Amino acid sequence: MKSHAAITVELLWVMVLWGGNNAAMKYQLRFWPPVFTASIRFLCAGALLMLVMRWTQWLGKPADLTPVQRRELWTRAGAPLACYITVFVWALHLTTPSSVALFMGTSPVWALIWEERPNRESMHRFIAALLALLGVAVLFLPSLQMNTSTWKGNALALLASVLWTHYSRESRRFSASISGLELTGQSFWRAGALLLPLAGAELSWRGCTHDSLALGLMAYSVILSGLVAFGLWNDALRAWPTSRAFLFGNLIPVTTMLFSHYFLGEPMTSQFWLALALIVGAVVLGQWQPRSSGPGAGTGNSV
Repeated sequence: MKSHAAITVELLWVMVLWGGNNAAMKYQLRFWPPVFTASIRFLCAGALLMLVMRWTQWLGKPADLTPVQRRELWTRAGAPLACYITVFVWALHLTTPSSVALFMGTSPVWALIWEERPNRESMHRFIAALLALLGVAVLFLPSLQMNTSTWKGNALALLASVLWTHYSRESRRFSASISGLELTGQSFWRAGALLLPLAGAELSWRGCTHDSLALGLMAYSVILSGLVAFGLWNDALRAWPTSRAFLFGNLIPVTTMLFSHYFLGEPMTSQFWLALALIVGAVVLGQWQPRSSGPGAGTGNSV
């Protein structure tokens, strides 16, 4: 079994690769339409993942799926993922990558309150939701006063975080029969295929221009942030609880901001850092499990 330090290093690399991917996609959207960009990336990454799983032992072998499972992979995995990525890339097109990453950072909070009901034990989760909403407001409200499309991008980013939560919840039904990495590959290529008609219409409407750096960044998105990052993520999830690994996701807005600042010229604003503090605090509070007290209370696992 890998050491705690080794798993931590793996997760840190994942956060760097995914933060870099957000900035890379923002650059690609300067030349290619949003849905077309997402569709090509998902098709290539999904096909590559499935080929690696079929022909190597690195990521494990694909499962034998029943016809019902294959059909549900379209309706409960591919379709929700296609809806999510469509909203996500348009949000990325309309606002900054760091803002989108920060709105996406609220997803664990929505997942928690989606599954909980208000009671004494879960009250801290609803306080966490209020903190997250306050962080969202710090980013969202200033954009309402701008005569730009920023507020639309922020609204879409917030919607994307809810759609990502929905996709994640739907994906859980496959956990008993399909590995997390195979589910990623199966979902990716299906979502990419579902988006092809819309991508074709978008391409005929907006067109695209050639850029060698954008092509290189697409390769980065497919191989490094797709195959390599998801491989490391899946390896970490074998050793750690999902909630513990998810806490590292709070670093994605930071890595996204750093890549966007140094490579895209995005300014670092005080509103971003305040919103980051509020949303990170909300997620940590939402994941906190208070110890039970009294006779018969178990020790439980700390997150």
